[in-house]
Amino acid sequence: MSRRTVRPPVATGAYVERRDPRDGWVEQLAVRAVGPLRAWRGGRRRPWARLVRTVAEQGVVVDAQPFPEARRPALKLTIDFGPLGVKRSSAQITTHYGRETLVGRPVIAVVNFPPKRIGPFLSEVLVLGAYDEQGEVVLLRPDLEVSPGAKIG
Repeated sequence: MSRRTVRPPVATGAYVERRDPRDGWVEQLAVRAVGPLRAWRGGRRRPWARLVRTVAEQGVVVDAQPFPEARRPALKLTIDFGPLGVKRSSAQITTHYGRETLVGRPVIAVVNFPPKRIGPFLSEVLVLGAYDEQGEVVLLRPDLEVSPGAKIG
């Protein structure tokens, strides 16, 4: 991040926040000394503006095929997002899920990330999950039934 900002940093408690006008990154600077803002050091960057723009939606898996070209065991998923249409994704979820158990299963995915090429396959969405104790992915899904394409908030 550039040291130059449009506005001076804003003090919030023990932190100062500085926003980069070019990409929206917010940097939190921890207070290390009392005095002018140039005496404040350290901190971490958090992509708040990018996180706010992330769009997650609920979809239903309509097809799951093995992905033998992938470096780690994975499946090629075809997911119906209702009004958004059908999108494809590669997911490393073979430990807990087989092809038969995934078809018809609701999943949650980020739909507005740029497509990513994984070998010969173009992954259009990022399917979301949580890691279990062994570091394997457990897919996220809604508790109640909602229509495909429902926004996640």
